[in-house]
Amino acid sequence: MTFLFWAAAIVVFAIAEAATTALVSIWFAVGAAAAMVASIFTASLGAQCAVFAVVSAVTLAVMLPLLAKRRTMRQPPITNGSPLTIGSRGISAACVWIGWIGRPARWTALRCQKMHTAK
Repeated sequence: MTFLFWAAAIVVFAIAEAATTALVSIWFAVGAAAAMVASIFTASLGAQCAVFAVVSAVTLAVMLPLLAKRRTMRQPPITNGSPLTIGSRGISAACVWIGWIGRPARWTALRCQKMHTAK
């Protein structure tokens, strides 16, 4: 029964890790995996919880210096792209006039070009 509990804990911690952009629960998933292995050898829930706690703490202690070193690296911040495009040139898929606010109609760039060159 505890084997299934630790397997579910691994899944929950892995889903929580996948749902975030930062490392927040990977060490708990590793600790739960170690506790799941320990549940094969012992039925004592206290021993399994101790294995979970110790392995999670060791994994965190090993990862912290690596993560701290990674934070000090000088890299440009990753953004969603919008601040990087301000002031840049681009190609519009729709007809856009200066000062036009709102969503443009379904004009393709080809139709818009033909319309402007016909005048």
